[in-house]
Amino acid sequence: MKFLYKITNKLTAAILALLGTLGLWWGMGYPPFGVVVAATEEALIQQISSLEANYLAKNGAYFQMLPTHYIVPSATTTPDALARKPTDRKESWNDIIIIPDVPFSVQVHQSQNGYQIMFTQKRNGFDWSRAYGIGPDFQTWDWRREQFPGDIL
Repeated sequence: MKFLYKITNKLTAAILALLGTLGLWWGMGYPPFGVVVAATEEALIQQISSLEANYLAKNGAYFQMLPTHYIVPSATTTPDALARKPTDRKESWNDIIIIPDVPFSVQVHQSQNGYQIMFTQKRNGFDWSRAYGIGPDFQTWDWRREQFPGDIL
């Protein structure tokens, strides 16, 4: 299965690189978050949400996961931080789900009332994020640029 993920991700990256070289990003200056990437995001949201429901039923709490990448990626890359565990948890990504090569970092925040799946990607030198929240403690939003003190807009 991992082999299939790697081939699919390499093919996707090649197609996106070709489109970028041809200038077919519709004038956006960065790869669009459309069908290819969104399908991966949506698939991860569905898988993680299903795992959260099972984990809650078994453990009485939602799971939390640290970012899948040490450095926020700007292109499709293999997650390099899958073995890290939150200090108060015994599970890592490797214990919960297989994360394929993706063009963003994934992490999961949790509370007693829900969880939030956060995707982060570097575009043109800035961090962009998307979130999917469940429960009253977390919000959902589409891709947006993160603002930090000192950023020049």
